[in-house]
Amino acid sequence: MIRKIKKLYRKILRYNLNRNNRNRLENRNITIISANCVGGVIYHELGLEFDSPTINLYFEAQDYVKFVTNLKKYLTYELVEIDSENDYPCALCGDITLHMVHYNSFCEAKAKWEERKERINYENLYFIMVDRDGCKKEDVLKFNELPYKNKVFLTYKDYSGIECAVKIEGTEEGNQIRDICQYKSKFTGKRWLDGFDYVEFLNKK
Repeated sequence: MIRKIKKLYRKILRYNLNRNNRNRLENRNITIISANCVGGVIYHELGLEFDSPTINLYFEAQDYVKFVTNLKKYLTYELVEIDSENDYPCALCGDITLHMVHYNSFCEAKAKWEERKERINYENLYFIMVDRDGCKKEDVLKFNELPYKNKVFLTYKDYSGIECAVKIEGTEEGNQIRDICQYKSKFTGKRWLDGFDYVEFLNKK
């Protein structure tokens, strides 16, 4: 009974936080090209349509940088299913691997990829890289140099000279950032991701 009350309390707090963020959001019809599930969580919390193919999947950091460096080229490739030792499907998109971690099958993942690819708004693109999944300094440097106006690199440590880096305090987990989609506390309704003001980021045009 106490557990259910705590869960309900957290839902109420999360609802209020999301309502506040949705009221603050001025920019809509947004395409978030994210390295992992952070983008999907942001879409969900803000009540926005999934106008991006990078939902419910993740890239290794090096592959993500390659993907966003030549975005339109990679989006022309047909996805090809590959064998995976994981309990989720994986696919090749050209020479990069998509880890479709929140899909039950390759067919489902491919259908969603194709559907959402058609909804990309190239006039309103936002890029989110995350300091995990094999991320190295050279990947960060390449991402930082990309000519995209709206990009952010979420990290757990200080990066001098990296203009797009945003440090989220208390998120270190070994040599990478923790899963920031997880709840920071059972009682506040806040995720670690809330340490980054993504509404302010998305309102920049």
